[in-house]
Parts: sequence; C-alpha cells; structure tokens
Amino acid sequence: MKHAKAQPRKLLAICPTAVARRLLWHCLSLDTVGLVAPEAHQAMEKPGVHLFWIVSGTGTLEAMGNRYALRPGNRIWFIDMTHPRIYRPADRQRLVKRGLRFGGPGLESWHEQFGGVNGAEFELEDPSSIHYGFREIWQISKRKSLNWEWRVHMSLTRILGELLTSRNILSPTRSEERRVG
Repeated sequence: MKHAKAQPRKLLAICPTAVARRLLWHCLSLDTVGLVAPEAHQAMEKPGVHLFWIVSGTGTLEAMGNRYALRPGNRIWFIDMTHPRIYRPADRQRLVKRGLRFGGPGLESWHEQFGGVNGAEFELEDPSSIHYGFREIWQISKRKSLNWEWRVHMSLTRILGELLTSRNILSPTRSEERRVG
C-alpha cells in the first residue's frame, strides 16, 4: 500500500556518511507528497523520526496506538519511525504533507522527553522557523558543499531546539530553581 495513489511527489533522498550516522543528526530524506488514498509505512529497524506538517487538505495519521487529526496550521508532528503508521486523506480530499526523516544519537531520549507516543504532536506559535529549516536542509543536501553534513546537523539542532522551546522543556520551574539556587 505504500505510496499507493500518491499524487506528484517531490523527494530528496540523502545518503549520510557512516561518520555522520554515528555522530550527528543526519537527514535521510525530505519530501512533499499529495495523497488521495491511504499511505502505509512499516516500522523501521533503526530509530528515526518523521517530522512533518500539513500543507493542504485534511486527514488522519494512525501511529503508535494514536489517531491524529491532520490539517494545515501551526501543528508539527514528531513521529517515531520504529512504529508502523498510516496517513489517510479525508474522503475526496488531497492531503499534502511536507517533512523530513532524520536520525541521530540519543533519539530515543528525545522521544521520551517529548512525552513518548502521547507527545508526538506540537502546536507552535509560529512554525515558520521549522519550514525555513526544511528549505535550508534541502539546499544544503542538494549542493553537498564543504562540511554539508555538519551544516545539516546544525539545522536539525535548531529545529529540535524550537520543539524544546515550544514546551518549555529547558526552562526550570520555580521549584527546580529553588533546589539549584
């Protein structure tokens, strides 16, 4: 069923070096795809994330025992690719999603910190920095100029920082401040 009845797809597949896979955040692919029928993905053996948002249309994502309503707006999804998932456009609609797949050291801890299977959806005040990061990674990965994998790593770090900030994960609560101070 994978990619069944998908509309035009813009895909950039990336092959990171072994060093980048071991040490850095590394992008595996970036894409924009329009779906008119369900698209199923099997679980991956290695940890990875599908970070995506909806450009147009509505639908659902079934993943990790949850069902997420997909629609355009300020939402970003951080989906663990070690679980199977199905993207379903609403009846008679074209669901256009844009995102990137990436991996890196300690990824399981990020999933845990974000709330595991129940913390995959982020509502951001302004997702434009994530959209910019996508475009930046696309350009860096296409050109593959000097130190391109380090630059992708830094862009992914900024994106992850946006997600951390959106939930105030690094901001200590008053009780934590008292314990430290």
